[in-house]
Amino acid sequence: MGSCKPDPQIYKFDESHFDNDNKQIIIFVDDQEKNLDPARDLGWVTLIADSKG
Repeated sequence: MGSCKPDPQIYKFDESHFDNDNKQIIIFVDDQEKNLDPARDLGWVTLIADSKG
């Protein structure tokens, strides 16, 4: 693929493997806020994973 987080292309690549016709909800969890922004831009639900739970 040649991309890694937080490059938006990797998120779009992942999203292409889902059936968007059925309006599937994508939940993305990461431990760095900077990696959540591109996912939010695509309408994904995001959660930050941290020591607080």
